[in-house]
This record gives sequence, C-alpha cells and structure tokens, in this order.
Amino acid sequence: MTSNASAEITVEDRVARHCTKCNSEDMLFVEATRGGYGSGNVIPLSPMFNFWPMKPSVKVNRFVCMTCGYCEEWILNAKDRELLRRCYGPGSLRAHNSARWHRWGEYVAKLNRRLFGTASTPSQLHQEAN
Repeated sequence: MTSNASAEITVEDRVARHCTKCNSEDMLFVEATRGGYGSGNVIPLSPMFNFWPMKPSVKVNRFVCMTCGYCEEWILNAKDRELLRRCYGPGSLRAHNSARWHRWGEYVAKLNRRLFGTASTPSQLHQEAN
C-alpha cells in the first residue's frame, strides 16, 4: 500500500484527469446520494441493512465520461475506505461468516452426493430433471 492510499481524493483532482478509456477531458461528477431503506449509491456497513431506515453505509461517487460514456465509481473519503476494509476485509466478521457458509455448502453438497447420487446442488438437480 502506498502512502497516497490514505489521502483524500478531491473531486477536482479526479475530474481534472482524463477518461481512462478514451482519454477525453470531458468528465462529469455525479455525487452519491443516500436515502432511506438502502436506496442510493451506497455500500452497506451493517448486516441488518434491510431493516433500518437510515443504515450505516459508505457513499460511492461516480465519474462519467461524457464522450464515450465510461463510468468509474470512487470512494473519495479515506475514512470511508478504512470502514470498508474493517467491515469487508480479511479477518472481518463478514469474511468469517462467508467462509463458514461456504464450508456449510460444501458439506451439504457432499451429503447430497452421498444420499442421492450425482446431484449435489439445486442447479444440478434442476438440470437432471430437464
């Protein structure tokens, strides 16, 4: 990680750059909005995201090239990026739970193979039925 990674990225700095696809300078900044019940361009920080009216989340801003239509999404705030790392990164509760569900899925697939033969997942069961 470079020392630049923790710095704030300003809108002016990003808009001043060229489009990474067509090299045009005609860039438009679209600020992220956060609405109730998960609406807006955000990444949730809470496992209870669907149940709280105003959930903790990180705004994801967009930069759109007006020449070719290429769109990039950026998290401009360094504190928000660190929140994402703590919430989704290695060692987080989400990563632990994801690995646990993956192991559970493997166990169920192995049990299905043992009990029912070749079909081990719902999609394979569906394919065999057709």
